[in-house]
Amino acid sequence: MAQQLAAGKSPEHAYLGVSLADGTDGARLAAVSAGGPGDDAGLQAGDQIVAIDGKAIDSGDAAASAINDRSPGDKIAVTILRDGRRSTVHATLGSRPGSP
Repeated sequence: MAQQLAAGKSPEHAYLGVSLADGTDGARLAAVSAGGPGDDAGLQAGDQIVAIDGKAIDSGDAAASAINDRSPGDKIAVTILRDGRRSTVHATLGSRPGSP
C-alpha cells in the first residue's frame, strides 16, 4: 500500500467478500457475497474461519485484520469449521468494491 501511495495511486484493499462476526470457534461468516472471492472458494454463511494461512483466528476482527494485511491478487488458505468438520479452502483475494 505504501508503494501505491508513493507512486501517487490510491491504495487498493484486499477483499474476500464476506461479512464477519465473532463465532464460538473463530470468525463466523454472517454472509458471503455472491460472485465474490469467498463464494468462488466455496465459503458459506455459517462457516467458522479458524485459521488463515495457518495463523489461528479467534474473532471477526482477527480475520478482518489478516485479510487487510494482504493485497488484491494474493492467494490465501482459509481453514474453516462447517458442520463440525475442519477443511481448508483456497481463495484469491479481490479488490474491495469502492477501491480504485
